[in-house]
Amino acid sequence: MSDEKLLFMLPDAFHDIREMVAITDAEDVQIDKLHQAINQYFLDQFVMTASIESIRQREVELKIQSNPTIESLEFRQKRIINRYSWKAPITQRYLQKRLDFLFGEGRGRVLVDVQNFSLSLHASIDDLTIFKEAESTIERLIPANLYFQIQGEYSNSYLEISGQPLILETMERFCGAFQCGGENDLC
Repeated sequence: MSDEKLLFMLPDAFHDIREMVAITDAEDVQIDKLHQAINQYFLDQFVMTASIESIRQREVELKIQSNPTIESLEFRQKRIINRYSWKAPITQRYLQKRLDFLFGEGRGRVLVDVQNFSLSLHASIDDLTIFKEAESTIERLIPANLYFQIQGEYSNSYLEISGQPLILETMERFCGAFQCGGENDLC
């Protein structure tokens, strides 16, 4: 809301004219709406302060099919930030950071078996949507020739999601195309 009325910005001679009072009162309402729209525009520039409509638009842009009836706004914001973060270098450490961001610190552990071309995630999570987002993250981040497996406890039951390697190349050929950091990295 504007602190100062438009009428008081006019010369004193207009303050007693009924039409001017009515016009400036009507314009004050429009100016307040404009201020609110500008403030919301600035808030929508950031995922964590964005409105529901802005979150929905970002989900459409990222091709995310959300279900607002079962997914909280906080989770939807985290998922958007997670999707924006997929462009970093692919290492086990980076994948662990992304999953810590989703699950919470220490609630999931990534293990890479270089000899068998496999990656596994062990986690204990209360929310099935987080498991689905973890699967999506892993599918996007890991090399196509790695077999991946997500294992964890979900509401006192056991959940396992597995993927098959898409490319049957040797690890040496794959590593020749990318810079490898160390023995714990994905390649």
